[in-house]
Amino acid sequence: MNNENNGKLILLDLGFTKFSFNRRQIVNSDNAQISLSVKYDRKIDDDKEVKVTIETALKGDNDSYDLSLTTVGTFKIDFPNSSKEFIEIIMQRNTVAIMFPYIRSQITLLTSQPGFKPIVLQPINVNELIENEKLNQQKE
Repeated sequence: MNNENNGKLILLDLGFTKFSFNRRQIVNSDNAQISLSVKYDRKIDDDKEVKVTIETALKGDNDSYDLSLTTVGTFKIDFPNSSKEFIEIIMQRNTVAIMFPYIRSQITLLTSQPGFKPIVLQPINVNELIENEKLNQQKE
């Protein structure tokens, strides 16, 4: 049995630190451009704690609206018998997977206005998101 699976990932705190929704037209379409970026910051005095920041941006067709949302989650990662590579995978993939349903819910809440069809984001493939993020960072 692999001992790397014996550990915990604990969500300590989650919040929305910045959000805006600018609506320029009464009617919106179902087509939107979405971009997500993820940043990880480990605490200097506690390498088991990580702050994950996800920047979400949406832009509607014909500049009908734009939305930006900054979500910050703090996690405790405690996998005592695990390799650094395994812990990195947990940090990168599982933290985002835990946070994304909150982001989806907040976006729907922010866009639930009279005369506007609320935006409901589809679930995402976190593995694909992380790989795309890595590729984008390598290009910079």
